Amino acid sequence: MHGPSRKRSFDDNDQDNNYKRSRIDDRPNNSRRHERRHDRERLNESDRARAWRLAKKAVVELGDGAEREQLTRTSDLLLRELEADAQDVKLGHLATLILRSASRLAHKTALYATLVGLVNARKPTFGREIVANATQCLQRDVNHLNLEKGDDPDIADTDVFRRDGDVIAVAIRVQLIIRLLAELCAARVCKAEDVLVMLDSIQGLCTSDDWDGDDETFASLRAREDAAAWKDFFALVVLTTLLHSGKELARSADNLFDSLLSRCREYVLHREEENNPRGSSAGSSSWRTRRLQLALLWRPETNEELSTLCASSDPLSLVLDALSAIWSGNGDDKTAAWELRGVSHPQDVFAPDFEKSETHAFAVSLSIDLTKLDPNKIPPYTMVFRILSDESGAIGAAVATLPLASYLITRNHFVDALETFYSKPAIAAKLLLGLCSMYNTRFASSLAAEATRVKSEYILVETLLVAALSENARAKLGYYCSVLYHLVKTDAGIVSPALAVVVELLFREVPTMRATTVNSFVLLLSHFLSNFEFKWRWSAWSYVLEASEDDPQRLFVSAVIERCVRLSYLQHMQSALPADFHVLLPPTPKPRIRFQSAKEKDAAGAVADEPDAASEFYQSVTTKLKGHPPATALRTWLNEELPRLEISRGEAVEVVWTCILEAGAATFTHMRLLLEKYGKRYELFGGENQSGDEMDADELSLVKTVASVWLKSPQHIGLILNAMLRQGLFRPSTIITWVFTPDAVQQYSWPYVWEILHDTLKFIQDAISAKTRQLEQATLPKLSDDRDEDMPDVEIVEDGRKRLQNDLRQLLVLLFSGFNRVITEHKAECDAEGSDPRDNWFRSTLAQMQAVGDRYRVPLEDVLDELQLEVFSVSASADADTTKIFQLVRDSYRSA
Repeated sequence: MHGPSRKRSFDDNDQDNNYKRSRIDDRPNNSRRHERRHDRERLNESDRARAWRLAKKAVVELGDGAEREQLTRTSDLLLRELEADAQDVKLGHLATLILRSASRLAHKTALYATLVGLVNARKPTFGREIVANATQCLQRDVNHLNLEKGDDPDIADTDVFRRDGDVIAVAIRVQLIIRLLAELCAARVCKAEDVLVMLDSIQGLCTSDDWDGDDETFASLRAREDAAAWKDFFALVVLTTLLHSGKELARSADNLFDSLLSRCREYVLHREEENNPRGSSAGSSSWRTRRLQLALLWRPETNEELSTLCASSDPLSLVLDALSAIWSGNGDDKTAAWELRGVSHPQDVFAPDFEKSETHAFAVSLSIDLTKLDPNKIPPYTMVFRILSDESGAIGAAVATLPLASYLITRNHFVDALETFYSKPAIAAKLLLGLCSMYNTRFASSLAAEATRVKSEYILVETLLVAALSENARAKLGYYCSVLYHLVKTDAGIVSPALAVVVELLFREVPTMRATTVNSFVLLLSHFLSNFEFKWRWSAWSYVLEASEDDPQRLFVSAVIERCVRLSYLQHMQSALPADFHVLLPPTPKPRIRFQSAKEKDAAGAVADEPDAASEFYQSVTTKLKGHPPATALRTWLNEELPRLEISRGEAVEVVWTCILEAGAATFTHMRLLLEKYGKRYELFGGENQSGDEMDADELSLVKTVASVWLKSPQHIGLILNAMLRQGLFRPSTIITWVFTPDAVQQYSWPYVWEILHDTLKFIQDAISAKTRQLEQATLPKLSDDRDEDMPDVEIVEDGRKRLQNDLRQLLVLLFSGFNRVITEHKAECDAEGSDPRDNWFRSTLAQMQAVGDRYRVPLEDVLDELQLEVFSVSASADADTTKIFQLVRDSYRSA
């Protein structure tokens, strides 16, 4: 037996002195040991175990090859396993596996329904088990969306999505399970009448709202809007089920289908009726417009076109139009109208096998109570914003002219794949490319000789970029960036041409884009271009170099380049960019010190003035810091020096922090260590007894100092201010005050000011979320080994959360008041100079105001009346343009 190896361990987990790993263990060939062991395990497994493993593998891989042969082979494998299973143990396992696969892979729903039909034709208990499990899972998922759990709270939920609170995954599963039940009708596992009755009961929830009247069912207008959002979700579930899986439903029960479609049409048309529930001075608008107007990627050219643009992006309206076109097509031959380009119906191939199959009734009658649904669990209402048009070249025009039903089904499958595999970008990219290949084959098979071939990768890139540009959350946007990276890395020949076309179309719309869309576009493109493997045709955008410095497209290119430098290296971008684009590269990041001694000015070739008091104090503090004094010693020295200085307290604060920032300029690590040493609240200035005005002045001076010293490096400003905020050196309200100071106002066209603002507000939102999690943890049943001292005090936590929520609301009031003030001052200055106030700065500022309203629409709800009365009323003499933006935000709806 060998003793401990003398080789040095490179395993961080190997902290004791047991057997050490050798360096040879780190070699790639070491994986062969595991492969050989895995092969031995396979050799040792029994024939029955191998057959069981291959049957499950066939279920998972269904659809990756020739569909007919795969379905026949897989159904035979399952039947063989079920016939040998006398106690029906494997029956439940296989039913769960198929249900899980069908509710995760939207494009394979019809395939799994066909597989179930083939097995059900010879073993009806399998079909009965599938239907029972599907209806039970559907009811549990709906119960999860309620405010209160319907199940026993002491029994842990074993489902991963419900346990983790993944609302989007649960909502997708609700849609796909209902879609599976509809597809099972074509395989004669369910009756079409039963599915249509269930869909009709769901659509029955979607009653028309009288927005101009009173409704005693809900406590507030916001509660009514939340209920309307839930109605939109369930109405969309019904309509997408009819679009994807309605062929057999329409054939078997055309009267019920027509009646249900009429009810859906009535609901969708009612959403288009204009009303004015908030009494807005801007006039009436429809619920559809109020739901989507803040989510549009760019604004229409005129306000009159807003309703049209919302209608063209509304999923409910588009799906209804697609269904209406199918239902009214081909006269009496309704079956032929369902033969859509790119859409497959595998059940038709095996129709003779299903003729004598036994159908099964639903084990559970779906029950949904609209008043019990949780408003914080409303699924996203994903708009169908289109970038490609008939003016986008031959391929773009082919996509734009694709039948609406085919386009929506294809795009829905891409969206479902993206959302289902969130946080797994490599798997998502592989699945999406497989979908592209499948759809390209289907589109080619139904192509007329003279028509341009539809390339589904253009739909994929369009779908991905719309999702990314609509996203505010950094984590989700990072996921979309990673998916794009894996798509191009895996198959650049297919994805790159589509990406180039869609990005160019988006770039043309930059001047009219929403501010949040521009920010997401910058992050997405810079993440992609900062990778050393990817190249870009910068020369195609060379015309922006001749534009003014505040031109939106020039600012966009500058922001992308600056972000690329952050994510890679300056040298890399210098080599990647054409020489004439180097003027847009950010300056070398170095501190800008305005307190410079006469000797230093001499060395720099500047005219030496008499040293002033601030410069002398700067030299004294710099010398003092070189001795690395502890914070208490530096505080004592400052208390002795400040009374003798001939400068103001604010300038003294600026000098001290300028010296600290300069001392930590070498690296972010240096800066972090200095902040840990001198950056605690009241460490150097102030104290508990400090007056409010003096505290405000000190904090504002600190923020201004950081922005001034690191003016040439926005990255330093954001990181340092965020670190100081987390250490309590200043309050979030100080950032709001700074945003509207003259120095910051001049920087409004650059994204870093707004990044700092949103990071500050997110800091408060994260604190609120942490308090909420503490409260949820406190309400859970206690375990036997829980100690009382480990449990948080509910009242203290609740008070802390309310205080934070109130702070956030007050900051939003300050923000909107500040926007109104700076726009008013800008117009006054332009009037005095005789210039046009509606310049790029003006449009950018209004766009940022709308972006704040969009991002924080939910917490704004409680202060809308206060802002309406005190800031944007006629008596308050508010600016007309800011009032217009405020009314737009006030009349819009965003779910929590």
